[in-house]
Amino acid sequence: MSDNHNNPFYKLLKLLLDLLVIVFLFYTFLWIHIPTVPKNLDGLWIFTYSQYKSLGLFILSWLLISQQIKFYGLVTYFSERVKKIIFQVFLFSLVVFAVSGIKTDYLYTNEESICFIAILTTYLFISRGIAWLLKKNKEKSGKNLKKNVVVVGKNDNSGSFVELLTEKLKDYRILSFLVKEPTEANEEKYSFERFKELIKNQKIELLYIAMFSDLDKNLIKEVIDLAEKNYIPFEFIPQPYLQQYESYDIKYYDTFPIFTLSHYPLDGVWNQTYKRIFDVLFSIIVIVGILSWLYPIIALLIIIDSGLPVLYKQRRNGLQGKYFNCLKFRSMRPSSDNDKKATVKGDARITNIGKFLRKSSLDELPQFFNVLKGEMSVVGPRPHMVTQDEYYSNIIKKYTLRHYVKPGITGLAQIRGYRGEVNSDHDMELRIRADVFYVKNWSFWLDLTIIARTTVKMILGDKNAI
Repeated sequence: MSDNHNNPFYKLLKLLLDLLVIVFLFYTFLWIHIPTVPKNLDGLWIFTYSQYKSLGLFILSWLLISQQIKFYGLVTYFSERVKKIIFQVFLFSLVVFAVSGIKTDYLYTNEESICFIAILTTYLFISRGIAWLLKKNKEKSGKNLKKNVVVVGKNDNSGSFVELLTEKLKDYRILSFLVKEPTEANEEKYSFERFKELIKNQKIELLYIAMFSDLDKNLIKEVIDLAEKNYIPFEFIPQPYLQQYESYDIKYYDTFPIFTLSHYPLDGVWNQTYKRIFDVLFSIIVIVGILSWLYPIIALLIIIDSGLPVLYKQRRNGLQGKYFNCLKFRSMRPSSDNDKKATVKGDARITNIGKFLRKSSLDELPQFFNVLKGEMSVVGPRPHMVTQDEYYSNIIKKYTLRHYVKPGITGLAQIRGYRGEVNSDHDMELRIRADVFYVKNWSFWLDLTIIARTTVKMILGDKNAI
């Protein structure tokens, strides 16, 4: 079951074993939940008859989630596998808890659901860990695990890609790098006869074809035709200007194919869905578990310190530059400058209780209502004042990229220390650089990391908070 085996058989084997464990846990915890049902074939039939829809939903959701995050795809580093396991289990656990709660007779209790997920997670880590160790052990013993590949055509990326395959990704063996006119030691002159010879005498498991290469389209066509006839899968090496796109999809007008390109991870509908589900659940937990009792206390302190109102609404730019009212606990005295002038250290407008709220970041808590409304996300670039957006969008390159995603209650710039007073254009440029990185490199794992580090800063204090 090593990740090195990227053929359909090993993928199917891993999938079937995982589904078998899920089915086993499904029935085991039903017996734990209803111990009076006999632990035999009759009991198995009783549970199947009464809960077949739930079991089907568990299996279907596992398949859909794994397909979307490519859970059974090839990974190079074990850390990638860890991230995928965490992501897969998190999304699947939402289904388990949702189905258990919706069922009128309660499929499982919360405690049973937690144990179900915990055992499944433990199994996944142990099984993948064993597979990884077996793979590494075989590599050390000198056994051949490498995938035979051929690279055809040369473009601005192909040389770097070949270097990556040979020097870093140890799972690949390049049988040949076929180009029009060889200039490097690892290159070989392309000829159709040579390509046919490789197919006949070598076991080619994967073919890489350079897009817009030095070989003309007719030569590339004959390469693809021969690869298809011999059932050799092939992939394309893009030119550098296409690397900025996160994914490539095909849509059809009648039967005519058109490529659609996604610039950034959160352009994808599934990624947007995952993030939105997390935002809603996390916000409900904070609002019910924290704001439900903390809001009245903070409201009372604000009223005693400086009167009403308790909340401050400020117009800010959100997704795609659209305006929304950003909510905060009021930490400043009313002033006509509040919507125009940024806060600075020692700002006279800050109230006594406001100093505490801003230092502890508690003034931002009402923004979880903005998240529920869909105007913000838990994690994303912090929304700036409209006047700041208008000014900096003209002087900082790629400033508006931060509006490609929803603004966040916390963000990458904040945990890297780029919050608080802006003393120069360079200070803002550092903040925007972090925001742009987030937009281009979003992942669920990155969001969790930012939330964890934000929590630590709230507890220990942030020297940059003003």
